[in-house]
Amino acid sequence: MDTETTIETDLKLSVNYGGVTPIGGGRMSFSPNHLSRIAPTNDSTFVRRILFTDLLTDGSYKTFKMVWNTGNVLTNHADVALTNPAGEEITYSDTGRLLYVKSNVHTYNVTASVPLPSYISANGAFLLDSAFDITNPPDGDPILEIRWLATGITAVGSGNFYCDLILAVS
Repeated sequence: MDTETTIETDLKLSVNYGGVTPIGGGRMSFSPNHLSRIAPTNDSTFVRRILFTDLLTDGSYKTFKMVWNTGNVLTNHADVALTNPAGEEITYSDTGRLLYVKSNVHTYNVTASVPLPSYISANGAFLLDSAFDITNPPDGDPILEIRWLATGITAVGSGNFYCDLILAVS
């Protein structure tokens, strides 16, 4: 005769980051001292959820660009000035201080001006909270150009595609 026993377990994982205890459910928490504070006004911080309508077609890729234009103003590919959350134009600086990218589609980095890895996996995120140099490009050249395979966007549906982007310059 065979006997069957069911054992129920509740596995938990606790991780400490820099001495900070995580909050419930195994999620990581961060002290405000670990991240740069981003002011909503008087700041050169670009915050945007990039959608399909924001992209250019470049062969088999869809692309988003941040371009340095005359007058040290950051614009998109259509020369429309990029603004911070308060609606103020973002002035180019050769120093960055925070960079965050998260997309639901595999993301490729084209430019070397902003220190992104060559790619970020779908649903992965990249956070750089540290001063970094942005190469000084000629007028009209992108300081940031990220792209996605058109087939990757088609797989999730153009209406479902997104990429959250935060770039703060000093």
